[in-house]
Amino acid sequence: MSSSVERLIGVFMDVFRGKKLDGKIVLDLGCGFGVWGHLLRAINENENFYLIGCDIFKPYLQKLRYHCPYDDLVLCDARNPPFRSSSVNIVIAFEIIEHLDKYDGIKLLSNLEDLCNEQIIISTPYGFYDQSVVRNNKFEQHKSAWSKEDFENAGYIVKPCGFGIDLEDLFRKYHLTNLWRKIAKSIFKVDWAGFMLVATKKIKYKRRRKAN
Repeated sequence: MSSSVERLIGVFMDVFRGKKLDGKIVLDLGCGFGVWGHLLRAINENENFYLIGCDIFKPYLQKLRYHCPYDDLVLCDARNPPFRSSSVNIVIAFEIIEHLDKYDGIKLLSNLEDLCNEQIIISTPYGFYDQSVVRNNKFEQHKSAWSKEDFENAGYIVKPCGFGIDLEDLFRKYHLTNLWRKIAKSIFKVDWAGFMLVATKKIKYKRRRKAN
């Protein structure tokens, strides 16, 4: 996620600046080192909201304990977050879905809609970005590619971040990967240009079922 953080910060600020979080429960799924949790606290420093950080990689959560923006930390698999239906107001899932295969990613979208009752915010690379093990964390591997249409078909509003097209894939197709990396490094100061998709979905009111 580190190569894309700088470009996503502006989008994150646009989403949450002025957003009323007082009294809400916010879930940061795949929180990593807590970048989005810290930023959310800074943006909404005068509001009282309950922030939960979840990650499958225990060393990340262990480091977070010392400088923690979260009210609660949960060690869990993003595919099966341990929360009741409609128990969370807002879900942040930045740079998570590409770490799952396509089937599990689609299942994740369904699970998030079940546990969330207000808004889901997701980011992911546009197309496939090859990434293997990072910081001895096998869960950092990328397993799937996502398009604008994938999210729109699921009812999301999608905003490309970057050029909005997978130029890296185009350059790869014509065996110009090295040229592309030079261009990306010149423009973005990293080897990969980081074309991202930011998808948001407002969850419709769900009537609670009465117990028999």
